Amino acid sequence: MAKRLVFGILALMALAVLLSSCQQSTTQTTAPAETSKIMIKNFAFNPQSVTIKAGTKVIWTNFDAETHALKSTFFEHTLYPGDSYSYTFNLTGTYNYYCLLHSPENGTIIVE
Repeated sequence: MAKRLVFGILALMALAVLLSSCQQSTTQTTAPAETSKIMIKNFAFNPQSVTIKAGTKVIWTNFDAETHALKSTFFEHTLYPGDSYSYTFNLTGTYNYYCLLHSPENGTIIVE
């Protein structure tokens, strides 16, 4: 009788372990944020103008051998050769930016 009881308990424990491993995960995954890349090359922003969705991260990368200094009404950042800088645009609108060191360099981000 004791052997039956022990066997029954072990069988129930094994069943519980099997059932617990079959449960579905309730963890939700979120879609990765969208990104838009802007190259700084030959003293110009490429592309010069981009249209993105709200929540998109824009990444500027300096491919020139010279330092550039991004400036806008909401950020200012120095980019040395090979550096990158990112900013996530959460609000709709048109955002102009330029390089403090090289006046002809300018660009526009349009957030829809």
